[in-house]
Amino acid sequence: MGAAIRDHRGELVAAICLVSEGNLEVRCLEALAAREGLKLASDIGARSVILESDCLQVIAHLKASVSGHSSFVSLIRESESLRS
Repeated sequence: MGAAIRDHRGELVAAICLVSEGNLEVRCLEALAAREGLKLASDIGARSVILESDCLQVIAHLKASVSGHSSFVSLIRESESLRS
């Protein structure tokens, strides 16, 4: 999985590529990529971030308050904390 950070002109600023061990659900991998992308944006000091994802579930859950105890919900909560 990976994430790319681009500036306002679309120029690549930073990127990350990670290998995930095991058999995770696609939505969990998408949530993991979102979390890692937000971490990378924070690490490089990005002040304004637009998150793009192929997974509507990730975007919808980031926009809404989620509850539960699944791996997916945990990843969404971690991503939410990075947006602040």
